[in-house]
Amino acid sequence: MTLYVFLKIFSRIATKNKINTIFIGSLNKMKYLLSEISKIHPGVYIKSSEFVDEGSHVYLNLRDFDEDFQLNNELTRVDFEGKSQFIADKNSILFSVKIKFKAYQLPQSAGEQFVASTSFVILKPDENRILKDYLIWFLNHSEELKKLNETQTKNTRMPYLNLKTIQNLVIDVPHIEKQKEIVQINKLLEKEKKLTHNILELKEIYIQNLLNNTAKL
Repeated sequence: MTLYVFLKIFSRIATKNKINTIFIGSLNKMKYLLSEISKIHPGVYIKSSEFVDEGSHVYLNLRDFDEDFQLNNELTRVDFEGKSQFIADKNSILFSVKIKFKAYQLPQSAGEQFVASTSFVILKPDENRILKDYLIWFLNHSEELKKLNETQTKNTRMPYLNLKTIQNLVIDVPHIEKQKEIVQINKLLEKEKKLTHNILELKEIYIQNLLNNTAKL
């Protein structure tokens, strides 16, 4: 998908749904505290001596995610028998409270369960009011969180959000149909970014091969 094709698709969606090109600011939305639209549970500390190769749950730390918020291949497992509030499944969101404040979507594989470390809180949104994918998008583009991160980075070596601050985060919540539109357009944008990156990599390889062949002449 080229940028031209992407913009045509974006324009078609915007026209169909009468979305302004700066639609985020023009939506009829309500504001809620995060605690009003999602259950929020802190992570749990598990000693490394309790890690096992064939454990029943995956134990997640920040280092288990790459820069694109995707899980790495080698993961720590534990046999967890603690409280269910510490368990995250495919319908949960992990939100990092240390170093960088980001929302992570868990793999959608059936049956896999995860235990969050103290680097995270587990969010379980009320999907009658807010879509999981929309909340992930909002948290990862929140100006409030950006300012909190910048302030904490200046004042401490280890930026950290306490539970009360997280509970009081203000979330813009438009109508469910508008949330779906935002999620759809954001997915198109992310796809375009990945395709553009791949095209640039292939272009560089092609040009470097041409230059190498020219140098041998």
